[in-house]
Amino acid sequence: MSDFDLTATSEVECRSWRGLYDPAMQGDSAPPRVLIYSTLVGRPWGGSEKYWYDAVSSDAVVHGVDVRILISRSPGAEQRAQALNRLGHTVVWRTPVELPLRRRLARAALRRLGMVPADLDQEQWRRRLDDHQPDLLVFAISSTVWYADLVRPAALARARGVPYWIIVQHSSEHFFPPDDEETDRFRAVFAGARRVIFVAQRNRLSVERIMGEPMANAWMGTNSLSREFLRRAAALSPAAGRAPPEVPRLLNLARFEPDVKGQHLLLKALAAAEWRQREWRLTLTGGGRLTATLGRLVRYYGLGDRVDVVDYCDNVLSVIAEADLAVMPSLSEGTPYALLESMAAGRPAVGTPVGGIPEVIRDGRTGWLAVAPEVGPISEALERAWTDMPEWPAFGRRAAELVEGEYCADEALQQLGAALRQDIGRSGGAG
Repeated sequence: MSDFDLTATSEVECRSWRGLYDPAMQGDSAPPRVLIYSTLVGRPWGGSEKYWYDAVSSDAVVHGVDVRILISRSPGAEQRAQALNRLGHTVVWRTPVELPLRRRLARAALRRLGMVPADLDQEQWRRRLDDHQPDLLVFAISSTVWYADLVRPAALARARGVPYWIIVQHSSEHFFPPDDEETDRFRAVFAGARRVIFVAQRNRLSVERIMGEPMANAWMGTNSLSREFLRRAAALSPAAGRAPPEVPRLLNLARFEPDVKGQHLLLKALAAAEWRQREWRLTLTGGGRLTATLGRLVRYYGLGDRVDVVDYCDNVLSVIAEADLAVMPSLSEGTPYALLESMAAGRPAVGTPVGGIPEVIRDGRTGWLAVAPEVGPISEALERAWTDMPEWPAFGRRAAELVEGEYCADEALQQLGAALRQDIGRSGGAG
């Protein structure tokens, strides 16, 4: 059996190897243990994974720490599991709870309401905590709307005295749980965390709004890019004084989920008469659950000859290299890595005032910010960008300088590592 076969196993197989991991066999010198649980299921590898993946790939964060990671299988996850294994970490493939069809359908309906039956995950989480005995449990959630996934494990962790973090990559601008009882569960999950890590101030405020009080355990993190990525991105920056492109190429780099990413707003704005009279092209890249729907929307707005719909691409810089302007018409966000990556490559951006976008798009400096995530304001911001087209290289240089100065991973990972060591030191081990 190879190293990869040994450490990247199913949960059942991991339990059969428990003797290798049991801290009782390690003696007093056993390193502190961190168990990371990603809620992402059924989507390509995304921003909610990149944050913790970069953290556990950095010696500044996890030096001397035994890291275990619970994730669901996907092609992107399997590739990264091998890299995590080479770093000495343990990847455990999440085993879904096996239920009859009727119960699976009932559970899906409850999850859409933000609820989950109490008994489904309880026993599985008891086994996970028994198997791994973490000194710190880290929940990486793609959105706060999935808080129900954390209700049972967070309650078990609190009962056992195991501290936990919640990494919030996105909090919907207008989300509330369906009733007061569910709001109480939401409050218990977030109030009981040692730290709730946010990557955008507006996300923190949206959670505080649900809780109805300031959060003493909120901690501001940063979605950031490595020095190596920044170096490669800088090589793509347009030359100063470059003539405006004859056919400007717009890029929306985001999951194909218009209900969150707002691609329908952008398409409707570009379907207006004034935009039909101009020469431009738009590329939508990202893949996701509404790929076919997005293709139909393009045709519905009569833009099939102007818009290319391209599936998910791991080589993000190759996509950005073909664009002149990044566009983020999102209805709700964290701080999108795609926006940071585009701006690091000297592309100015048009965006909406949600999540961390206003922290990155400085209106009139690094891009053009709509006043609301609606068609009219997006059209107005696009119009200003079009008028300023001769200045796109200057906007792009300021964008790249901002990302390099404020979103470089070096400092962000040092701060995260200090927080991790502090909380492991305070935990006193798993209870």
